[in-house]
Amino acid sequence: MNRTHNIMLAMLIVSLSACASVTSTNDVRKPAEQRSGFMGLSVTDDIKVQREGPFKGAQRVSIASFKVSFVHGKIEASHAGGGLSHRGGNAAAGLTLTGVSESNMQKLTDAAYADFVQRLTQAGYHVVDRTELKNQPDFAKVKSEASPQRKSASLFGDKTEITTFAPSSHGDMYWFESESEKSGGFGFANATTAAMAQYGKTGIKVLSVNYVIDFAGGSGYGGRFARRAKVEVGQALTLAPDGGVTILGGEGRSVAGHSSWIKLGQPLHADEPFGSMVQTTSNTAKGVETALNVLGAFAGYGASTRTRRDFEVQADPKRYQDLSGKLLTQANDKLITRMTSLR
Repeated sequence: MNRTHNIMLAMLIVSLSACASVTSTNDVRKPAEQRSGFMGLSVTDDIKVQREGPFKGAQRVSIASFKVSFVHGKIEASHAGGGLSHRGGNAAAGLTLTGVSESNMQKLTDAAYADFVQRLTQAGYHVVDRTELKNQPDFAKVKSEASPQRKSASLFGDKTEITTFAPSSHGDMYWFESESEKSGGFGFANATTAAMAQYGKTGIKVLSVNYVIDFAGGSGYGGRFARRAKVEVGQALTLAPDGGVTILGGEGRSVAGHSSWIKLGQPLHADEPFGSMVQTTSNTAKGVETALNVLGAFAGYGASTRTRRDFEVQADPKRYQDLSGKLLTQANDKLITRMTSLR
């Protein structure tokens, strides 16, 4: 009787484990191609421009804010079931970046900012010192935020741990309406409003740059009518799409003529590895998970299998620094080249 029971239990465990699985690879994962239009039938352009008007004739510009956000914790997940059957699977991979200090992130931000300023100058823009902008009566009312800024966000659909840096020479940052839901308050305390108000008096167009660097990626299988959920994760050093340059200051009565942006439509990524994937889920955690899945299966037909594995991407700091730096300078080049073509 005991042997029969053990065999049935083993078969149940195998069956449950097939409902949800999480695996990893040490290979570099290429980020997904971004698509747009009706039903995602069109490939998004490498560079997207909201509107060209505010970029035309730009000469005097000031960089009010330059921000690089580093993702260092995230979850990749997939769900199956809920269609004709309530039973399914939930697969999740918790990912953490290690080996990259905040000092490394600050150095990357400083180098990217210096490169951006140099490229603007070489392109023929007159870069007005940020202090001059901050001293303008309209802009002086805007409250800045401290750097670095640490937060948890749902940037990629699941909880994401992210830290944002401003250049050391700035020491603080502003969020504008095209970059964040929080943009400094109401009226003239709002960074966007203040930037456009001061332009009418000084002719200084305000720029804000915002980049996000991710460290890992995943692909999954699942869906409402699927019986199996699967997630595979790997390292993927990526400059995320939608990072770019916001410009504030324009002409005419239309509000649309006073601001615009140029953003990356497709991610920029490193083809080379920068570290190693290491699973960190303990045997104890795996045992508890299996027991809960078995209890859930006995409790009723509607129970779902849940599988979670945690991983560290253990970075080589120099490789991360070198590859991330190349992505940031590549983005600067693409965006400023496009800006200049619109001038």
